[in-house]
Amino acid sequence: MPLPERIKAEKINRRHSIVKLYADAWYDYELMVEAGEGLRQQASRFLIQRPKEHGDVYAYRAKRFTYEGHAGTGVGFYKSALFSRLPSVDIKGEEGETDASTTLTRIVSGANQRRDRSYWDMLQQWFADLVTFGRYVYLIDKTSVVPQSLADGKSRLFDPYFVRWSPRDLVNWTRDEDGSLNTVILRDDPAPRDLFSEEDGSVIKRWLVFTKDEFASYVQRKDATGKEESDAVIERSGSHVFTAIKKNPVSMVEAPSDLWLLNRASLSTREHVEQDNAIGHMTHTANLAVPIVFTDGEFEQTLSQTAYIKLRQNDRFEYAEPGGSSLDGSLRRLSEKREEIFRQMHMMAQGRSSTAQASAQSGFSKEMDMAPSQNILEGYGKILSGESIAALTAALRARGITAEVSLTGFSFVKDDASEASTSVGDAQRFGVESDTYHLELQKRLVRSSLANASEDTLARIDAELEAGEGFSAKRKREEEERQSAMSAAFQVDA
Repeated sequence: MPLPERIKAEKINRRHSIVKLYADAWYDYELMVEAGEGLRQQASRFLIQRPKEHGDVYAYRAKRFTYEGHAGTGVGFYKSALFSRLPSVDIKGEEGETDASTTLTRIVSGANQRRDRSYWDMLQQWFADLVTFGRYVYLIDKTSVVPQSLADGKSRLFDPYFVRWSPRDLVNWTRDEDGSLNTVILRDDPAPRDLFSEEDGSVIKRWLVFTKDEFASYVQRKDATGKEESDAVIERSGSHVFTAIKKNPVSMVEAPSDLWLLNRASLSTREHVEQDNAIGHMTHTANLAVPIVFTDGEFEQTLSQTAYIKLRQNDRFEYAEPGGSSLDGSLRRLSEKREEIFRQMHMMAQGRSSTAQASAQSGFSKEMDMAPSQNILEGYGKILSGESIAALTAALRARGITAEVSLTGFSFVKDDASEASTSVGDAQRFGVESDTYHLELQKRLVRSSLANASEDTLARIDAELEAGEGFSAKRKREEEERQSAMSAAFQVDA
């Protein structure tokens, strides 16, 4: 069914239930990750005005707003750990492995990207979205210019490219019974694409609608009186890269709730922000001590360039400041909330105090602290591996190339190659007399080291191992070579 030429603005702007639930939270999470001036300008979203608190006092507290940036630290930790070593990509295409590999290399390296960003650069941003918003959204697109020759058709200018969309731009979407996206509505920037455009500025809202068959850009304008028109009309429309195969070019990858780390830690982070700013205000106020005069009579203060306070015989003068006990309790509470934030993000080591007592742990204890984050990394790795294969396969398909893509990397559980390697070494050292046993251990080592390799690659390696020299034959050959060397040495001595 084709998209209508016009539609009620309120209908196209109808938000998905998830967007309604999380729209405000998504904005807060984004601010918490970015921190800095943008967050300070929105301090009122995080500082709750106390009952009966004077407006001037609240405004002063908001002006002195501070934030330690734990959310950004968590996202940065997992992003740097995931991408410390980039995965390797393998391909075998039906239309010739060389052409497919060349195209894939251009797509992955960013040689075809309009912003010269590699696929891994974009994946890092998508991963940050996954942790922050619980999902990431991207579009596969390519130029609408038709190639004029076979050489043009193979040019990188006609390669598909990826476009990242912030989950905050999601308006609505529907899915088919198989879970694939059917229709997606995204909010787009209403500003003119060209700074020198002669547009009259009447466009106030713009939406992009993608279906499996086509796309359309809808705009809502102001009329001559400046009033919003009730309808949104198509500005431009047409086919997209997957129209021929009836697939939506927009993809949305969602994280399970236990891997949406910022959502898990959000309440503790908000409370930490409140507590931290309350302590900051308390200590700042304490540095501006208030003088108190204890007297039974009228007190008259005389000020000059040399100020003095004159008291009678039994009068007293003191300064008022907060008691230290409340500050101690607040600092302990702040430390507990800091540890809680990192614990909810499975970063035990980062949540600990840097004092000598807390840091004086055994190596095993520190390794155990890192174990939960390693498991979380493994979970993220599985998501990114599977979705990267799907994304790169789809990008090649948009180029007209049918290919099998495999990815090796994003594996973090230490149980894998190190254990398998130890088992292989032990079997050889103790001389286990079983060729089948040694062969299966070697296959296990291969699968542990190449966790994300394609089945075709693993099958080729298995065949090579099975065709190779067995453990018994190798041991017999080495023994014969040793005996031969010893005999040769005795003959020389004789």
